[in-house]
Amino acid sequence: MPQRKMCVIEMNRGENYIEMLTSSGYELQDRTVLDVGCGHGEVLMFFSKKSAETIGLDINKDFLRIAKKKAKNSSQENFNALVANGKHLSLKDECVDIVLMIGALEFVPLRDPYSEPKETHLEALKGIKRILRKNGALLLDIENRYWIGFWFGIKDHHTGMRFITILPRRIANFIYKRKKGTPFYLERTYSYFELNEILTNAGFTIKKRFTALPSWGCNKEIPDIDNKSDFNQKIDSIETWKPFIYELYSICLFPKVFWKILNSLGLAKFFCSNLIYVSKKKT
Repeated sequence: MPQRKMCVIEMNRGENYIEMLTSSGYELQDRTVLDVGCGHGEVLMFFSKKSAETIGLDINKDFLRIAKKKAKNSSQENFNALVANGKHLSLKDECVDIVLMIGALEFVPLRDPYSEPKETHLEALKGIKRILRKNGALLLDIENRYWIGFWFGIKDHHTGMRFITILPRRIANFIYKRKKGTPFYLERTYSYFELNEILTNAGFTIKKRFTALPSWGCNKEIPDIDNKSDFNQKIDSIETWKPFIYELYSICLFPKVFWKILNSLGLAKFFCSNLIYVSKKKT
């Protein structure tokens, strides 16, 4: 079974996630935060400084060993780690206040490769709803299926394939099966509307939607993608705007003026590099 690849995390990324939650009405003091697919724990370490308890969950024992060592070295005693599958959360009902799922949802179907991935994702999200306390929050960060670079043949870094994300699912399933042997295209991501739908079906109310600028892996600014003014202001605030593709999907593939035009037409949110949704558990 393929291992989930780790990504380089910008130092300010954890702080940006905290800001997103705060702007959505969630304070961290005296809260329990669970990071599903925490990896080496880079993001969760920021939360452990702000909340009463943090729990890192990952299927990879080596990742968790590194995360524990980091927590110990920084004297963060409120950090805990659990080995678990994101689809089957072995936690009791209503035991956490905030769940983070950052670049992890798309990898959950790898543990159940013969089930339809959307159903696997839905089951995982319903499991997160189950463990959230009343009015609890889910912060979900996932790459955008329709990022503009994919339309120009840039490879999806999950599969190494071109156009796989934007193809109709049946065609993507056929290509994936021929190359990797399983009946479904597994590491699938979602579009703006698809993510709205699956979160609603899982029992969440979406509070705010963000993206990362200039790229998924380089979070210098986090605009609200439903707020055109905020998007334009945060594009302008980025001084370095290099016209090349970052290792992780970048909005810098085109100049600022291009993205401002898309934004004015209400289209930037459909082609940006990633989608970050803060959602509230329905009661």
